Amino acid sequence: MFVRTKTSAKGHLRVQVVESVRLGNKVSQRVVRHVGTATTEEQLRQLRQLGQTIIEEFRLKDSPQKHVLTPRQYAELFLQSRQAPRKIDALGVDLAQCREEYRLSAGVREALGEMYRQMGWERVLGARRMSGNRILQELVLARIAQPRSKRATVRDLADQGTVSLDLDRVYRTLDYLDEALVEKVCGQSLYQARQVLGEPLEAIFYDTTTLAFDSEEEDELRSKGYSKDGKPHRVQVMFALLVTPEGLPVGYELFPGKTYEGHTLIGAIETLRRRYPETRFTVVADAGLINQENEQALRKQGIPYVLGARLKSQTKAVKAKILDAAGYRDWTDVAGVPVDRYRCIEVDEGLLVATASDRRARKDAADRERRLEKLQEKLSRNGQTASVSHRGYARFLTFPEGRVEIDGDKVAEAAKWDGLHGIKAWGYEEGTDPRLLVQQYRRLWEIESCFRINKHDLRIRPVFHWKPKRVRAHILVCYMAFCCMQHLRHRLRVMGHPMSVAEIQRALNGLQFSLLAKKGSRERFALPSRATGEARRIYRCLGLKWNEAPFAVQGKPPRKRKPVSGASGQGRARA
Repeated sequence: MFVRTKTSAKGHLRVQVVESVRLGNKVSQRVVRHVGTATTEEQLRQLRQLGQTIIEEFRLKDSPQKHVLTPRQYAELFLQSRQAPRKIDALGVDLAQCREEYRLSAGVREALGEMYRQMGWERVLGARRMSGNRILQELVLARIAQPRSKRATVRDLADQGTVSLDLDRVYRTLDYLDEALVEKVCGQSLYQARQVLGEPLEAIFYDTTTLAFDSEEEDELRSKGYSKDGKPHRVQVMFALLVTPEGLPVGYELFPGKTYEGHTLIGAIETLRRRYPETRFTVVADAGLINQENEQALRKQGIPYVLGARLKSQTKAVKAKILDAAGYRDWTDVAGVPVDRYRCIEVDEGLLVATASDRRARKDAADRERRLEKLQEKLSRNGQTASVSHRGYARFLTFPEGRVEIDGDKVAEAAKWDGLHGIKAWGYEEGTDPRLLVQQYRRLWEIESCFRINKHDLRIRPVFHWKPKRVRAHILVCYMAFCCMQHLRHRLRVMGHPMSVAEIQRALNGLQFSLLAKKGSRERFALPSRATGEARRIYRCLGLKWNEAPFAVQGKPPRKRKPVSGASGQGRARA
């Protein structure tokens, strides 16, 4: 197999995976998979890289070393029957004698189950722990389809007739998810990102967030600290994430909740270098993570970085240059229209790039004006200091003879910095355009999007566990679900069909089967739902096909488990 590029009648470049087939004395080429259509050189590069990844997947499928367990081996009977369906009309079935037994959701199980397999996690717990591998995959897929607590997940899977899991075995499986497995999963996610994007990795984006618990009891992992969730009275953990500019995860770290985020960067980067010491990348992080200790450590290890800079904390000489409007050059767009201004300043063997934006300046001025109006309103009602103690107000105040007034000089000083922003870079190649460094930093929004996906779409919180080992296991399950989702989104985006997590969930959850039972008979029939355009694109992206034709189900129907109850459900549900 190889990747072929063909030019369409409209001049677009079509990327295909083809194989050579001999027909008699002639050799022809057969299209195995249409990868996508490119209109730019960057899209062409990404599609060709994706084509190489698809070829590796086919080689693994054709390998004589078969997997011990695959998603299709333990899928329900109606999924097995789809591979060799029996036509309903040939059986002379009277549909008036049929009643619906179950309505089974199959989209996430098929599509994301395939993505899970391609991530290489089918036997992540070892070949001998077949049951544990199955349970872990069910937890990951359930986290994508309908994220809930472990107890609720087991109950829902049983009620839907999809999978019968024992809650005690689910918790025992969580106990297998130790630090060694975290290392293995993160290493595999980095490997997959390198396979998809090629070498070397352009950059690694790093940031942290906090995950609060509905508790005030501290332990070795959960503790009180600065809360980004706005819950300083609750215990929390700090979750650090590393992703590529394309949003593909390459690792994560979990720290006690009281940890200062600036002290987490070096530990996370050292872990990443330990997993793959030959990997070259640039660290991109926000200003909250910048300090002299971090910069020195990154330089000592020879790791290039682009960090957000605190402009007002620079020396007087540097601040004078930043505020000197005459030293800036125009930054134009493709059409030659000025959009920003920038200037470069050498600092501490590195480069500080300051940018000035008129649009950002107008926003800063408007925000300050609203804040001053609220401040003036408070002062008119009550001139006491306590009434204006809100964070952000005090820097505009002066206190002559015990009175509280707005200081015009302080307001004017703050206005000088409207629209200004800066980055600090080190280790970049000589001759690099500083604007490329700024653009690289501006893509840091990608990791903020990743945090939103984890917190809202995959509901990494609330965490219904309190033991540190179980908390770490829960985070690992959520990370694996996040990896599957991000790799699927990247493929869709490269193929020209960008989708949000919510759109993928809605499309796949809509792919269902109605399992019909004939009265007085053991015959069962499946009626697939109609696939939307989004669902078809997802299946096509993974090399799958959704068949909408009804078919007969072979074998016995799945049994419904009783709702989980008893000591196993209550005594350990939140452990």
